[in-house]
Amino acid sequence: KCAITPTTFKLLLFPLYMSTDFAVHRNWLTITHLLSVKEWCYEEWAFWTLDYLPFLAAFECILSQFAQCFSAMLDMRNLGYDSVRTVYFQRQSVM
Repeated sequence: KCAITPTTFKLLLFPLYMSTDFAVHRNWLTITHLLSVKEWCYEEWAFWTLDYLPFLAAFECILSQFAQCFSAMLDMRNLGYDSVRTVYFQRQSVM
């Protein structure tokens, strides 16, 4: 019951807000998907490099395998990308 109420509330708010973490999370998905592990923390093109290693990096790397279905989301040159499908994917991955 404790998990159902907050989850239901979050589902109701899906289309209403977008936090600043949205772009960071999408960028981390891109980094872990496209770059080698050595480059995750030091890549120059990335505005946000991975700074919570190793567990968050591993989690993002696993999620990036599913994010391949949204190819534009993993494009390095597309930092402002926020399609409805991308927003839903990211919010579901957080829950």
